Amino acid sequence: MVEELSSYSPRDLVDLDALMHELSTTSFCNEELLKNALNDTNVHVYVIRDEGHIVATGTLCIKHTLEFTLDIPADSRPPIPVILGHLS
Repeated sequence: MVEELSSYSPRDLVDLDALMHELSTTSFCNEELLKNALNDTNVHVYVIRDEGHIVATGTLCIKHTLEFTLDIPADSRPPIPVILGHLS
């Protein structure tokens, strides 16, 4: 089941860091980055767990402009579908 992450454990941080390394050897997730994301009202972090471990994640970042609202999902790992859309 997909859940929005609002708090995290040390194990969650390890899982998220491992997922980031799958994207790129230079990508990472540390406590400061995760705290900043979770404290930002324009950022929504979603996770899927398997046996208590985060196995997939997606992030929705909302940026408001004068013309429209743009949502930019970022998916870390298949098979989570990424849906791009225009928010009005």
